[in-house]
Amino acid sequence: MTTRLGRRLTVVTCAFIVTLLSISGCNAPQRIDRTAPQVEELLVSVVSTSADQLDVSEWEQRGGRPRPSPCSQPHTSHFTWTIKAAPGDEPLSDAEKMKAYWEGLGMQARLVTGSRPAVYASGGDVTAIAFNTDAHSYTISGSSLCADGNPADLDDRPSIAPAPTPE
Repeated sequence: MTTRLGRRLTVVTCAFIVTLLSISGCNAPQRIDRTAPQVEELLVSVVSTSADQLDVSEWEQRGGRPRPSPCSQPHTSHFTWTIKAAPGDEPLSDAEKMKAYWEGLGMQARLVTGSRPAVYASGGDVTAIAFNTDAHSYTISGSSLCADGNPADLDDRPSIAPAPTPE
């Protein structure tokens, strides 16, 4: 029994790590052809324009500005950023809109239906992006492409990411 439990925990742990690496974009080396400020700006732009597709207001940053994290190549980083808002009235419809928008940007997108619809996409100007719904909030989380620079050095950069504002 203990062996089976250990195997289950190992399988669950491995699945979690694989998912985390694929979401963060650190599973394969990327060609580095943009600067850290450029990939951060692209991430902010994609996340912010994604928020503009939905008829919800008051998007706010969750956890502050985009945060640098290491990529798989030495001395490279990518940024992650999340914004949130109060949920809309039609989560499935909003998820379908988000999927269509991301596909229009040339991304590969996957819609997950159910009680909490979600959309996961990759490609284009970001490594990965996700739209999640629940009873309390909508979130859009993204991970940028990789760029030169150590995460610790990038923490002291000037902020470029204002909180999204409703139109």
